[in-house]
Amino acid sequence: MQDTQRHVGIAGLGLVGQALWRRLAGQGYAGTGYDVRDTARASFGASGGAPVDSLALLAGAAPVVLVAVFEDAQLLEVTKALLAAPGRKCDAIVSITTALPSTLQQIARDCAAAGVDLIEAPMSGSSEKIAGGEGVMFIGGEDAAVTRHAGLLAAITPHRKRIGAAGTASAAKLSTNLVLGLNRAALAEGMALAESLGIDRQLYLDLLLGSAATSRAAVEKGPMMVADKFSPPVATVTQHAKDVRLMLELGRQTGQALPMTELHRDILQRAIDRGDADQDNAAVIRVWRDKR
Repeated sequence: MQDTQRHVGIAGLGLVGQALWRRLAGQGYAGTGYDVRDTARASFGASGGAPVDSLALLAGAAPVVLVAVFEDAQLLEVTKALLAAPGRKCDAIVSITTALPSTLQQIARDCAAAGVDLIEAPMSGSSEKIAGGEGVMFIGGEDAAVTRHAGLLAAITPHRKRIGAAGTASAAKLSTNLVLGLNRAALAEGMALAESLGIDRQLYLDLLLGSAATSRAAVEKGPMMVADKFSPPVATVTQHAKDVRLMLELGRQTGQALPMTELHRDILQRAIDRGDADQDNAAVIRVWRDKR
């Protein structure tokens, strides 16, 4: 009989979902996965997972389902379908999706009414880092639920930050991603200025990395900007643009002005408009190249 404690379901088999699967498969977990895209399910099957073609089948196959979809509406739709599935085996949902706190709070109420644990666990870091166990997980939810599934959370990453109730983890993730995105945009602008002054991109990056102005963005995204190569992506322009929209919505809700993030939203939209939506988010530097 399959060890149900070492069997996970994954709803959403994009960059993050596939990275989670690579991480867990490498530690001996079995996996059942669902995605609306045939190609994503086929890729999951080719990597050793068991794809299914409905959320109802996913809910009936795995005791814990990780949900790694793109946005709030999808997260609500998926969790509703999992909770309503006839013959549901799933008694715990781990939301990897970064969403508005109010969305997670609603899902937490729905899960509690159905007797299902909800753990909010958005992650900071590229898909490569998640697959390698280097992503940082922000954890929200009830203490008892987090304790019950501590083994699975530890298998995903040793880098975990307990935040508070459901909704607080996404709030923390968005606040940190705000700074990360602005660091990346500042790197692009600085490199563009240096290049306009006749300074080679690689030389500029080398100088930056050895200065007080260095950042994680410079280390991880700088080489991509130097090479002007942004595919395959580890995190896309579209993904960060979605997070920026959520940041601005939270600012609207709390009355907190976010002028730099408003400008960043416009820069990301220009990147999308020029055709870089599915490129790595380092491709934002192309916006400055177009402005020259």
